[in-house]
Amino acid sequence: MNRDFRKQKHDKLNNRLFICKICFVLDYLIDFKNMEWETPAPGVRYKAHTHDNHKIRLLEFTEEFVEDDWCTKGHTGYIVEGNLLINFNGRLSTFRAGDWVIHTRRRRKQT
Repeated sequence: MNRDFRKQKHDKLNNRLFICKICFVLDYLIDFKNMEWETPAPGVRYKAHTHDNHKIRLLEFTEEFVEDDWCTKGHTGYIVEGNLLINFNGRLSTFRAGDWVIHTRRRRKQT
């Protein structure tokens, strides 16, 4: 078999597999642009998508938002743009665009 022919056949197979992988990924595209914003509290709004018991949100915070209680759930977030200032039990941490935030699950303090 001609070596060039084998390479062309291999390239066609790879292209076909690549196209299928793209189709698979596009099935799970989250189209935040066409979702409505939800506003659960002053200073925060979000768009949410749930799949297989996993929820992903696009969040926007303003300085008006204040969380009354320490959240006991674990969260992971990525700062798309702007800055996020979080008060972790009196310690202020600033996160900027491109940063990841990981908040691990914590138990509430016993009083």
